[in-house]
Amino acid sequence: MLNLGMAKPSDPIRVSELAEFVYCRRAWWLKMVRKAPSCPQAREAQSEGEIWHQEQGSRIARTDALSGAGYSALLIALLLLVLAVWGWLR
Repeated sequence: MLNLGMAKPSDPIRVSELAEFVYCRRAWWLKMVRKAPSCPQAREAQSEGEIWHQEQGSRIARTDALSGAGYSALLIALLLLVLAVWGWLR
């Protein structure tokens, strides 16, 4: 086997750790790097953080939907304008 000078990690990264990191980097850092114990206040803060993340996701989804509706309305308005100008020029 060819070794290109890349060291093997002593602890492989588990998929659950990667998912936790992607979900909230700060929570992953506190748990994995700082080894912060999970106290009642931390669990409460995590619950509040999860609620905040869910609200943000809802806001983003709503913004995406409204943005799509806005582009559709703009396209329809442009089409009607083109038809009106075409009808006026005839």
